[in-house]
Amino acid sequence: MKKQALVNIYHFVRKSTYNDGIFTQEDFDTLKNEMDILKQHQLPATYALKHDAVMDERYTELIKSMIDEKDEVGAWWEITQEMADKAGVTWKGCDVIDLHVKAGYSLAYTPEERKKLIDVYMKDFKEVYGYYPKTIGSWVMDIVSFEYAKEKYGVIGGALCRDQKGIDGFTLWGGYVNGAYYPSKVNENIPAQSHEMQVNMPIFKLLGPDPIYNFEAEVRPGAGGIYTLEPAWTCGQSETWVKWLFNCITEEEQLGYGYTQAGQENSFIWGNVGDGFEMQMRHIADLRKENKVRVESLRDSSMWFKKKYQLTPPVTYTATTDWNETFDLKTCWYSSRFYRSSLMLDQGVLSIRDLYLFDEKYESRYLNDYIDNNESIFDALPILNACYWSTKEKRASIDFINLKTGAVLKGESVQFEAKEDEKIWIATWNMEGQAKMIITHTQAAMKFEVESKETEIEWGIRINTLPVLEEIRDNKLICTHEGFTYGMKVENGKCIKEDDGVMIIPTDSNCTFIMNDCVELQQLEIFNEEYLTHAVAFDAEVEKAVEVDEEKISKIKLIKPIMSHRAKVKQYDEVVYCTMTNINDGGVIRYTVDGTDPTEESSIYKEAVEVREDCVIKARAFKEGRIASDVIEAKYFNTLPRVAITSPTKFDERKVFNRNGANDLIDGEKGSLNYVDNCWLITTDVLDVVVDLGVEREISSINIGLMQSKRSGPYYPDYVTFYISQDGEMFEEVGTNHVHAESGDPDIEIKDIVMELQAKARYVRVKAKPHKFYFIFADEIIVQGR
Repeated sequence: MKKQALVNIYHFVRKSTYNDGIFTQEDFDTLKNEMDILKQHQLPATYALKHDAVMDERYTELIKSMIDEKDEVGAWWEITQEMADKAGVTWKGCDVIDLHVKAGYSLAYTPEERKKLIDVYMKDFKEVYGYYPKTIGSWVMDIVSFEYAKEKYGVIGGALCRDQKGIDGFTLWGGYVNGAYYPSKVNENIPAQSHEMQVNMPIFKLLGPDPIYNFEAEVRPGAGGIYTLEPAWTCGQSETWVKWLFNCITEEEQLGYGYTQAGQENSFIWGNVGDGFEMQMRHIADLRKENKVRVESLRDSSMWFKKKYQLTPPVTYTATTDWNETFDLKTCWYSSRFYRSSLMLDQGVLSIRDLYLFDEKYESRYLNDYIDNNESIFDALPILNACYWSTKEKRASIDFINLKTGAVLKGESVQFEAKEDEKIWIATWNMEGQAKMIITHTQAAMKFEVESKETEIEWGIRINTLPVLEEIRDNKLICTHEGFTYGMKVENGKCIKEDDGVMIIPTDSNCTFIMNDCVELQQLEIFNEEYLTHAVAFDAEVEKAVEVDEEKISKIKLIKPIMSHRAKVKQYDEVVYCTMTNINDGGVIRYTVDGTDPTEESSIYKEAVEVREDCVIKARAFKEGRIASDVIEAKYFNTLPRVAITSPTKFDERKVFNRNGANDLIDGEKGSLNYVDNCWLITTDVLDVVVDLGVEREISSINIGLMQSKRSGPYYPDYVTFYISQDGEMFEEVGTNHVHAESGDPDIEIKDIVMELQAKARYVRVKAKPHKFYFIFADEIIVQGR
């Protein structure tokens, strides 16, 4: 049943990403811009501070001046040399800042050292803010630190990374999929099953994973990438994808509650994330106006969770549509405190693509030990681990089989239904031959039943790969993972060992996977008694519509307009139009076409602006009684016709950096500071391209756009050399521009490298030599003249 969904906007804040730990203005400005946007929409957020940001007066002044009672200042748990020195703990990093997992995270230190580090952080935080933080989060963190922060300092909630494999040395796989859970006292990645073994501190999953492709990237050819709401990545900047993801939590049938987390670490600076972040916040604000989402701090969500649940509840995360037409997949995740599973419908074939058991006694690798390498692993107990067990030849899966033919069963659509008591989830798969399979999820089991109006179907369930299997005993699969023995019992089914896996044949029209057979645990109530007594009033209160505070909004800048272009290249005789959209309630857009900033006397935008010549259009929103918005601009360039382009250069093969090879340099699209905006063509080779103008032309200038983003990889080349030719064979050099990176350059910027000349030619050639081993990012070659 559809309900209001919960959204956290979570920013973790570092003073510096660089090894020397020196204050970085770009990082500071990113946070300032993010806070401005959130205040414009009156969206509350959590600002989780790394120790270096806690100790920096500039961040303290900014945060204290902008937050209100609905915002939260929390803890971001990464270790620095300053913290280690204060705690009397040997710093394991190579520099003042070291973000490798064996130095900059709590896993690198013994349990006792972790507690000393927390003591230092909490002392310094309280001296600055006057209280201890209520939540603590990190990409990776251990249960010892979570529980110590809770018991000694009153921390009530936490955050850990979503499932991912190997990124930055962090592998988390098999835990609670999305939302929050009460962790086991011996394992931070899995929920406890009992009161005695759980830490009463909900842990939320970071930064909105795609329910389909976050879990397909490692096993499906052509699906690689990072699929989260982080606006630093391609999908987080796609309005289509973002709306689809929010539709999954607001419109799909759901059990429990819908949840996602937006936000971004400030180490991805504003030029990279700004457009995606602004778009996401507009959409979240719109959904809140429609009362489809509840937006609150992680602190307030933790308080809500603790008031409502005394044990980890079952929840679902469903997508019955796919934003990616190439694959057209459908999926549903079910997570309870006993197990997680995922059904996937792929071209008419339903399968179980993921199945993990949770056992509160399964100890984390970091409970009593520390890490001494740059790979951390958090997992649970696998029955199906497609991420690790699949090969190029065979995908690990649990399939539904026609026993007569040996083929997988096929069907059409799948529907989902949540039972009113919020503890049962039913998937109904419409199969071929007027049959259907009903899969019922309860907290500790999955029941499979086939109903047919025609000939009775002889069917089975094949686990095609099960490397952890030790033996089959009394229809129970006994498995061992990391030295821990566990099992899944099959009721009403016969288990037969096959080459690499197991065939399960129902002994009736149904069979059941029992993940935990302790009846006493299954019967424990997940809701708090106080909630059960006042459930209707409680839910009505937390899900009521949010009212806009007019007094606060009057002191906040308007939101800047949206323009149809940021930069556009056109031919001299071509006319293009610049359109603008005001997304504020009321007011007007004023604009200029001469590159000056708009004022209250500038032209009012009423219709699309016709563009014929080179120009810079700037726009700004105005409204009486409000502070004018920031200025936004669009640049327009004329060019001679470029009929063809050739190049021997080997370009990067990733689609986001190479849509159409060298043709990307004459497609009319200039790149932005966001290096994954699909407008940059990149290479580590010498860039060497020849542009054919079609006929001999009078040339006045040649222009190539380049980007530098030192923390992300692209640097300016050592030089750019320009040539012209009449026949495309013999080229004359007309000039060289030495543009290599300087130590004082901004972290991220764009330069148009222009060579002015007076000559006649049909062909133009541009060559650029990379600086050392760094990428060249190029966007557009413009040739002006007549």
